[in-house]
Amino acid sequence: MSNIRSYKMDNIRSLLIFLVVIGHFFEISGSLKIRYLTEFIYSFHMPVFVFISGYFAKFHPKRIFIGYIYPYVLLQLIYNVFTKYYLNGASNIFIMSMPQFTLWYLLAMAFYCMLIPFITTNKAVLRWIVFAISAVVSIISGFNTGIEYSFAMGRFFTFLPFFVAGHYAKDIALAEKIQGMRIGIKSVCAALLAIAVVVVETVILKSKTVGLNELYGVFAYVKTGDTWHLRVFLMVVGFVWIGFLLFSIPNIKVPLLTVVGQNTFPIYIFHGFFIKILMKNNITHMSALHFFIVTALISVVIVLVFGNKIGSAVAKWGFTGHWITALIDKAKEK
Repeated sequence: MSNIRSYKMDNIRSLLIFLVVIGHFFEISGSLKIRYLTEFIYSFHMPVFVFISGYFAKFHPKRIFIGYIYPYVLLQLIYNVFTKYYLNGASNIFIMSMPQFTLWYLLAMAFYCMLIPFITTNKAVLRWIVFAISAVVSIISGFNTGIEYSFAMGRFFTFLPFFVAGHYAKDIALAEKIQGMRIGIKSVCAALLAIAVVVVETVILKSKTVGLNELYGVFAYVKTGDTWHLRVFLMVVGFVWIGFLLFSIPNIKVPLLTVVGQNTFPIYIFHGFFIKILMKNNITHMSALHFFIVTALISVVIVLVFGNKIGSAVAKWGFTGHWITALIDKAKEK
């Protein structure tokens, strides 16, 4: 297992966090054309993000608490207060079981990391078996109408295979192996995967059964009217995109892009407030073109303002439990 910093993963993460932000803006538009763009983004951005999260995830109880559980509880409280008193929404301030907006990801990541001791193995056959089980569990979970938003279980199960695959990809140093391939082989693989991306995305955009409800990964099949076949197809779409990005994104330090990819947390926790505020102030009351331009510019600004070392430091000490461990360490020193 390599400990070398993967600029490839940072660059991919940078693109993904931008798509997360602009995708959430696009989601509130009533334009059919922008809705197609939203569906395009949602067809792959979270599967790839969860894969990369699995790539870097480790089982460390203290880090799980300070990095996921503590910020989830804190931000859930803040979002609940924000929703109730600023957005005038019906919200129980102390409810923790129904994640607000993007906070499901923190809860899901905490659960994923807790699984690591149970899925870690050095045997290739066992890895394939565990991955197959995770895929089957993901598919079967779609029949259950009782999970969905509760404790992020709907999305936890939907994206589980991507986390497992990412965890195993790190174990076998997949990114490093791709980097070590001959340029000709990498180019051919990237080209073939690019064709596969075009094919699957064409199917999605032309399909009358694939919409945002299906792409959220939270609703049971009976709620969306689709079947388990669609979840299998979307799983394939996610892995096609993962392969394409791994082969096409360079493993070099790119100005701004790499830095943003190393500091995605502040963008993730802050951008939702801007979207909610703009929604309340009727940003959607403009033409589709103007909406696209305005939200794209705002997304770029949010990513650049928060996606840096300063933003990361503020988010780390203000919205995670690192300050608790710092106090404990100082107390031990005394």
